[in-house]
Amino acid sequence: MNVVKRLGYFCAIGMAILSVAADPVGDVEAAIERLGGAGSYSWTSETKTGKGTPPNRQGPIEGVTEGEGSTYFRFEMDGNVVETAFLGGHAAIRTEDEWVSDAELVGEREWIARRLGSFQAPAVEAGDLLRKLGKLKKGRGGVYSGALTPAGVSALLALRSRDSAVATVAPGASGSVKFWLSKGELTKYEVEIRGKIMLKDYAQEVLVDRTTTVTISDVGATKVTLPEAAKKKLLERPISPFFPRSSQ
Repeated sequence: MNVVKRLGYFCAIGMAILSVAADPVGDVEAAIERLGGAGSYSWTSETKTGKGTPPNRQGPIEGVTEGEGSTYFRFEMDGNVVETAFLGGHAAIRTEDEWVSDAELVGEREWIARRLGSFQAPAVEAGDLLRKLGKLKKGRGGVYSGALTPAGVSALLALRSRDSAVATVAPGASGSVKFWLSKGELTKYEVEIRGKIMLKDYAQEVLVDRTTTVTISDVGATKVTLPEAAKKKLLERPISPFFPRSSQ
C-alpha cells in the first residue's frame, strides 16, 4: 500500500470513528439531565414576534426553580406585574392584589388555569423540545440545532389560547430549536415557530410567528423563596384538574 493510499485509509477510519463518537442528541440529553439534577437554577424567557403578528404584550419572564417542582416567576403585561408560584404539582397566581390557586380559577378565568397546567420549567421544556425534533446537528460554538417534526410543530402551535382551543393547524407550518452548551452544561435554548392556526370559535386564521429564547444561570446556586401568601394557597388548596403534575 503506497503512502497516498495509506493516508486515505487512515483518514477514512478517523472519519468513521468521529461519526460514531458524535452524538448530538446524547450531548444535549446529558446536559438537560444535569440541569434537572442540579437542584436549582435561575432563568429568563423572552418572546419576540415577527411581522404580520400581533406584538407581544408580555415582557421578559424572570424565574427561579429549586427542588421538586418549586418554581417562582414574574413578568409585566400591559404595565402590570404578574407573579406565579408552583410547589409540588400545585400552582397559584397573583392577580391584582391577591393570590389565587388554580383550583379557584373557574368560569371566565379557567383559561388561566389551563395555562398554568401547561407550564414547563426549562429543564422539562428543553427535554420536550428535544423529543419534538427530527435530526439534530452540532455547529460551532457549542450550538446544536434541528428542525421540528410536523407533529412537533403542530403540538406547539396547538397550545390552548385564552379564547378557545385550536381546531386545526394549517399546512406549511415550520419550526426549529437551538441549544447552547458550554462545557457540557445547557446555558440557553431557543425555539422558532411559524404557521397558521384556525380557532374553533372563529372562522379566522391566525398567523403565528414567534421566537422564544430561554437563558439559564446560577445553576446549583439559586434559592427559591415563595411569597407567604402564595405558599399558603399552594399548601391548603385542592388539586386542580388543570395542573396534575410537578414542573421542575
